[in-house]
Amino acid sequence: MCFGTLEDARAYYYQYAARTGFVVKIRTTGWETINDQRVVVNQALHCNRDGYRTSRVKAPQRRKTVASTNCKARCYLALDKMTGQWRISRVEVSHSHLLNPKLSGMFSANRQLSMHVKDLIQQNDQAGIRPSKTYQALANAVIINLRISGDETDPKELLKHFSRMKELNPNFFFEIDVDENHSIRNVFWADARCRAAWEYFGDVVTFDTTYKTNRYDMPFGSFVGVNHYGMSTLLGCALLRNEDTRTFEWLFRTWLKCMGKAPICVITDQSLQMRSALETTLPHTRHRWCIWHILNKIPNKLVGYRHFDKLITCMKRIVFKSKSKDSFERDWHDFIEEYDLHNSRWLNDMFADRHMWVPVFFKDEFWAGMRSTQRSESMHSVFDKYLNSKSSLLQFVRQYQNCVIDKEQKELECDAADLKGIIPCVSSSPIEKQFQREYTNSMFRDVQDQFIKKADCDISLINHHGTSIVCEVDQQKMVFDKSVYSRYQVVYCSQSSDVQCDCFMFQSNGILCCHSLAVLLHFRVTAVSSQYILSRWSKNVSRRHTYIRSSIDMDRSNESMTIFRQLCSDFYNIAQDFVATPEVAAILRDAMDSAREKLREHKEFEHQAAHVPSAIYSHTHDECPVSMDELHGPRRVPTRGRPTSTRLGADLEKSIKKRACKNKNTHNHNKGPNGNAQPSPTNVATSYKDTQPACSEMTDNLAMHSGSFISLLNSFHNAEQLSILGGFEV
Repeated sequence: MCFGTLEDARAYYYQYAARTGFVVKIRTTGWETINDQRVVVNQALHCNRDGYRTSRVKAPQRRKTVASTNCKARCYLALDKMTGQWRISRVEVSHSHLLNPKLSGMFSANRQLSMHVKDLIQQNDQAGIRPSKTYQALANAVIINLRISGDETDPKELLKHFSRMKELNPNFFFEIDVDENHSIRNVFWADARCRAAWEYFGDVVTFDTTYKTNRYDMPFGSFVGVNHYGMSTLLGCALLRNEDTRTFEWLFRTWLKCMGKAPICVITDQSLQMRSALETTLPHTRHRWCIWHILNKIPNKLVGYRHFDKLITCMKRIVFKSKSKDSFERDWHDFIEEYDLHNSRWLNDMFADRHMWVPVFFKDEFWAGMRSTQRSESMHSVFDKYLNSKSSLLQFVRQYQNCVIDKEQKELECDAADLKGIIPCVSSSPIEKQFQREYTNSMFRDVQDQFIKKADCDISLINHHGTSIVCEVDQQKMVFDKSVYSRYQVVYCSQSSDVQCDCFMFQSNGILCCHSLAVLLHFRVTAVSSQYILSRWSKNVSRRHTYIRSSIDMDRSNESMTIFRQLCSDFYNIAQDFVATPEVAAILRDAMDSAREKLREHKEFEHQAAHVPSAIYSHTHDECPVSMDELHGPRRVPTRGRPTSTRLGADLEKSIKKRACKNKNTHNHNKGPNGNAQPSPTNVATSYKDTQPACSEMTDNLAMHSGSFISLLNSFHNAEQLSILGGFEV
């Protein structure tokens, strides 16, 4: 194959690399003197993962990946001195690493900004608009075009939106619950990607309803799981009128209908309504309360007792350090006796429900490293980027798409990072090398932490019982600059090389603990069985949800804007690729004048032709029990006993922290009849109202700058320029 220039030959191989899923680098370039001029006569193009590199940074201190894998893929270009053309003299196509063409756009070598976009971004920067704000505005423009709806049209627009999403992908699921007045009561939805991800990450889920930033003050419920990178992933969302048992029963039944199977475990806050609904709708699902919320209540519940600080320390030690159920119950009774807490109703209730929150009751069950609902609450920060207290239902639901796309983008970036390099091992153990080959980089870091801690473990006692060997492992830890030893018991089977530790880290988190690794190293085991390598954390598993892109709702009323952006994109591409001199610019202007004349004639012809009005879009879906015209917006109903706030639990947590910092006299002054400090609803409401002008001012400032974005937004590609944003695709 021959090419006219070296640039053409390189471009051909670069395009092949982009389609295949790897990055090219120029390895060597050969020069010769021809007719007293030094010219390039050959060039070697290698995969950027060629060679073998020994890092000078110690592995435990190195956080970056190493790309070199001694890959042999390469292409040699040579100049034919007789014809002056370039040809491919030799090529090697086999790689020593995995390739993924769909992640090609994530490589920096395959991403670039057009000349026009670079210029406009620079202009915005000079105007005082930060690059992060420019990026976010551009991302929003590419992803979605929000339209504010009034109260009357909001439910109809919401149903239209759901119906369009269903048309784009039949696996999009939604269900709307209405009351006797045809007002929206509850809404649940999940896109096709979330439903596919449920197959792999739906075993352990957290559910939380402490967020309600929308015009109707409806609590927002999010189902969140953990993906193979240890990152949070959305598995469905809901907007609820209230938080009673009937509402949660409807939600969990709808969720089960959407996903097709129940989760193995679910974590929620300490809500009796949720507990009752889960027992009714998901009787075989293991239910656990968020331990973070429970421990946060300690200052509010026990602040009046003597030795308050010691009491809290002792209670937390019993909760987290107990190795068995019996030892927890024994230590708990001693704790109650020592501090005379028999009359604490809250502690008595917590002990009665100990199987719902104490870690020792869950240690032999898989929870993917979770024991709180904070993953669900972390999703709220993503929604806070786009929403405020005046957001309509349609805006809220559309921002769910942005959230899903944001998570999808981060997962693609992690996929690309795994393809680009590996994390070097911290030891010479073949077991660590085994995990390095199988696990994603994020999860392999967690495995490495255990290999590092293995150095602090010492096997002190060994007892033989047939093929089973019982080992006692002492682990040294530093607590407040003091050396503390903890003893663990590990059972090792010499026949199958199976290992089990009484810390139950593998059963709970899916990662082998340092105690088990120390025993395996002691008996010179070189490889662990497949049961200790969970496919859940593997990078070598082809997951169906990674081939499903998040659907983007392009409103039909915005079709003219889409066409306009596409035409702008075409024009900017022509201007960048061909217009470099005044002569070429004159050719383009002549073509534009000719096109303008033809368009004027076509417009006059359209005016003379008969005008047929377009049909009004209307669609009624099975998941909505009433027609679009009969659907009304939700009634504003206050949530169960909680103050107005964007996060339902925020004010209680703030009041708890404030009380914990006061002295005992202040605590006694603020006590209620039952001896507990009482929250102040009046102050909460006042503080919430005081925040409104600041929010409005921020919105006004953003609106003032929005005009400077217009030309920049219109310059963006509808499909091609998605790569400008680092891999966003429709």
